[in-house]
Amino acid sequence: VLLKGGHLKGERVVDLLATRAGLRKRLESARISTHNGHGTGCTLSSAIAAQLALGLDLVAAVQAARRYILGAIAAG
Repeated sequence: VLLKGGHLKGERVVDLLATRAGLRKRLESARISTHNGHGTGCTLSSAIAAQLALGLDLVAAVQAARRYILGAIAAG
């Protein structure tokens, strides 16, 4: 499960990746001020799926997808 924290208040965005095996990974980044956030959750899930299809393990796939979406938000 990836619990996204993008809609919470604060200067940092904190997501939590939790697995059935007991992994709890905190993923944190600076908040990017934007009005172009619509659809970013769908894009993030697609990016995770793409990274998994490329053979990355779950944690690496989520980290790579987060980097991708943060770059897209910053460019928007």
